[in-house]
Amino acid sequence: MSLDDIAFHDSIFNEVSISLVQRTCRIGLRLGDWDVGKDRTVCEFFFKEMVSVFGRFDFIDLAENAWAGNVQDGYVDATDSRLRMHLTGGTLEAVAESILLSQIAPIGAVSACPGAEGLEASFRSIEAVDLDFSHLELIEISPVTSTCRLGIQVRTSTNLSERAMATLIFESVSSCIAHLDVTKLSGEHRFGNVVGGHVDAEQGRVRLYLRDGFIEILGRAASLVWT
Repeated sequence: MSLDDIAFHDSIFNEVSISLVQRTCRIGLRLGDWDVGKDRTVCEFFFKEMVSVFGRFDFIDLAENAWAGNVQDGYVDATDSRLRMHLTGGTLEAVAESILLSQIAPIGAVSACPGAEGLEASFRSIEAVDLDFSHLELIEISPVTSTCRLGIQVRTSTNLSERAMATLIFESVSSCIAHLDVTKLSGEHRFGNVVGGHVDAEQGRVRLYLRDGFIEILGRAASLVWT
């Protein structure tokens, strides 16, 4: 499948995964316009030597429109390896040195995933974790499963260089905003690439202030798993 032959309209946005360590990004889509009888095909955009990513995602809106297609429009600019998509619930723009598109398998239309009801936010469990001077390595955003995962090295003592790998897991996510200068956030950082973090347990909101960007996640449940 050529980058010039993509029909973004009425496609389904599945997920985006960003590695700040490898400077790569994967964006999963179900491409194809079911209105004109084309089977949706699972495809993946793979970005190498990432430059920047901006995404704003309303998970509820994306889920409600998934059955019909939650991608309104999009385009790929091969001259500067840029992908931009306008979603029913947000927008996504990724810039890199190169973009590859791979076709995985055909798939029919899918229905929206129902959101979990009655979950109590468990943000209290991470409210006491000191996220300052942490090092963010991986970001996974999945409207299909209403989850976000952050792979992060968390400081374990007053010594800024002593960190342990952990995964911040967010469930029943309602929204996520990420603005990342991947070029500047990648590589080794003595003091980490997280300047500070704020956890609002009452609102179910976590915001990480990065050296060159930020990420904010709003959900109903969160947990920190040491790996």
